[in-house]
Amino acid sequence: MDFVSGDGVQLAITGAAAYGTVTLVETKNGSPYCPCPWTAGTTDGSGNFALTGTETDIHVAEYTEQWYVNGVAIGSLLDFEVVYKPDYIVPTSVNYTALGPRCPVSWTWGIEIDITYQIKNSSGQNVTTQTGIPFEPTELVSFDGGSLVGGDVGPVTGYSTSSKYATDGGVFHDVPVGACWNQGFHSTIDQTLYIEIGNATPQVRRQFFDVYSNGANHGSISNGVDVVKTR
Repeated sequence: MDFVSGDGVQLAITGAAAYGTVTLVETKNGSPYCPCPWTAGTTDGSGNFALTGTETDIHVAEYTEQWYVNGVAIGSLLDFEVVYKPDYIVPTSVNYTALGPRCPVSWTWGIEIDITYQIKNSSGQNVTTQTGIPFEPTELVSFDGGSLVGGDVGPVTGYSTSSKYATDGGVFHDVPVGACWNQGFHSTIDQTLYIEIGNATPQVRRQFFDVYSNGANHGSISNGVDVVKTR
């Protein structure tokens, strides 16, 4: 029942009173939204009525709607939210994390980091939800030009900040990001990130990391733009 900005919406009433007056009582973020009841039209000779439209950024909010025909409530109370469509993500913090479970004990060359991202819409506003709509970060990753592997960004065993979904505030952690080895190395990582929300999975970021290490317990990682970390 929830919507992402840009989604089409269709309301259908069937089998109500013929040529009845269709009205709506609606709230937006808990307050009356329209001069209610608002008259939407009339049913046809079979008691049917249809209304179509598109949700946009100006509709982002939480709503309740109760529809009526000739003053008789039709169906149950509708309760839904419209959220911004994710367009891109920005790192809000980059923290070093100890080499984790995927690195054997003897592999002490390299670096792994925890990147915190904020999901944004095309106008730069934070993508948030009041009702817990799931924002699921996913990724496609290639190491050193090899095959693409993909899936959910989290959760990842051994990293307490990772999770399957972003917070209601549109924040999530991508961890671990980096590489480790049992000797000095230079690796490249090609990463594309998406946010799965409803029926949509918009791409929100693509970046290329260089990861270096020239000694045990040392490493550096950079995407050349806004993620740089060295240990």
